[in-house]
Formats: sequence, structure tokens, C-alpha cells
Amino acid sequence: MKEKDYPALENIVSSFTASAVSRIKPSEDEEIPVEIENKPIVKPFELITRLYGMPQHLNVDPTVFLAPFFAVFFGMCLADAGYGLMMIVISIFLLRKIQGDKKLLLMLTICAATTVLVGALTGGWFGDAFEQFIPSLQPLREKRLGQHLSAAAYRIAGLSAQRTCHCLRT
Repeated sequence: MKEKDYPALENIVSSFTASAVSRIKPSEDEEIPVEIENKPIVKPFELITRLYGMPQHLNVDPTVFLAPFFAVFFGMCLADAGYGLMMIVISIFLLRKIQGDKKLLLMLTICAATTVLVGALTGGWFGDAFEQFIPSLQPLREKRLGQHLSAAAYRIAGLSAQRTCHCLRT
């Protein structure tokens, strides 16, 4: 039981005459139970922490460190803005319809947002679905993708395309 919840339990139990509650210190060979608490933005990622095992009672909760990397790597693995947008819409729909624990859906919504970001930076919009249905778009996509990747690389490096071209000319 959480330490902060103990006074409330004492209060409830004291209202009954035939019951009592007392604190018991765990023995040295007994495993101390652990409960993790995080801020609302990180709370959905507790699922991943629980999947790999809870930290010991004296260790740091890794969820805060795991959450941003999990979301970014999820986005990098999927890297398609179109699919990310679909995931956001479906997740929001399910969040409104499903009752109970919504941590998984909240985590998927956050990860879908990073997927949209990475997909937009890399030019990924529904894979090659548009070219399959409209073959005349293939040359346009190849031209735009090359320009888009160059501009994204310059933005990531913190350089503008004009400054880089000017430096290369001199």
C-alpha cells in the first residue's frame, strides 16, 4: 500500500468495531512492492516499463527517460505521416468510445504524433499508394522527395539552403 494512502485506510477501518489495521515492517528477505507514479504525459508509457519489469524500490523509475525515446523511435520506425494521421483519428475515436484504462491508446496517440512529424520531414505519405492508383504522380514525387529531403537535412543541421549554396560557391 502507498504510504500516502495509509491514513485514509486507518480512517475507514476505525469506523468498524471488529477490525484493526497495523503497520508491519517487511522482513529482510521479503521483496518490497513497488508502485510508480508519473506526470500525465508520461503515465501512458508506464505500460512499457511494466512490460520489461518494475524497478527495485531504491532505483529510479526509468519511465521518464524511456518515454521520449520510445515515442521518437516509434515515429522513426513507421515514418509515414498519412498512417500517423490515421492512427491519431482512430485513437481519438477509440478514446471516446472505450471505457476503462486508456493508457495504451494515449501512448499510441503520442507515438502517432511523432510518426506524423517524422513522416512529414521525410516525405512519407501513405507509402507509394498514390503512385499505385495514379501512376502519373511518380515523376512528381521523385522530384519533390529529393528537394524535400535536402531541405529537411539542412533544417536538421541548422543551416539554410541559401547559406549553404553561398558557402559552396566561394
